Amino acid sequence: MTNLGIPQLDKIIGDIEKGSLIALIERDPRSLGSLISLLVTKRKLEEGHLVALLNKSLPLPVLLNRLESVGIDVDRYLESGHLAILDVFDSYYEVKYDIPGVFYVKGGIQEGAYLQKSVKEILNIKKEWMRRGLIGENTELWGINYKLSDYLDIFSEYGLIKIIETTSEIRFVHEAYTKYPKGTNIWIFSGNNQTIINLLYRRADYVIETRSILTEEGIKRELYLIKMPKMGRIKRFTYQIKGNEFRII
Repeated sequence: MTNLGIPQLDKIIGDIEKGSLIALIERDPRSLGSLISLLVTKRKLEEGHLVALLNKSLPLPVLLNRLESVGIDVDRYLESGHLAILDVFDSYYEVKYDIPGVFYVKGGIQEGAYLQKSVKEILNIKKEWMRRGLIGENTELWGINYKLSDYLDIFSEYGLIKIIETTSEIRFVHEAYTKYPKGTNIWIFSGNNQTIINLLYRRADYVIETRSILTEEGIKRELYLIKMPKMGRIKRFTYQIKGNEFRII
């Protein structure tokens, strides 16, 4: 079992089975839901675990600045191998940065071949972790899909649906998941495409949703725990993110 590494969330959610799929639905960017995934990344790296971050949203220099803004020592973790980045965004635009620990989808990104190419790079990341001796008995592997919603800008809605469906199937048969440990995954989706959100509801083991409301006092941020094993009613909390700290209020 594992947890998110964010104490107040862990009190609510409890233990998470390793290898689970967690869907983090950010209904609006103002709710800062996607930032929660970066805080999880920070905590897991600090605990000595391994994180593969799939970047679909930002040019790599901007992404690295964002990681640093939440207190992640990017250079240190890339050099040590604990952090690996699969840079889908720059692969799409055929831009490549010579930075240790950054992987690229080779041969361009086409809807029909993308998934097999990206899974091959996930395999390469795990092989590198194994070569360095980083995968130990108590080591957690985490995959942060930042952000799944940006596939809509690369492919069609149908293409994204196919990726979600096929990814679930590949995790049962591809050597990246059968010969190497499976990671616990967080898929971030930003927006209100209900077709995709409904699909994530079905596929994910856990579903967390964030929303924001403008009030006279400022921005009110709400977190909804919508799905988890053995769950009853939906749980709702008001939260703040100050600096690098998440707290329920």
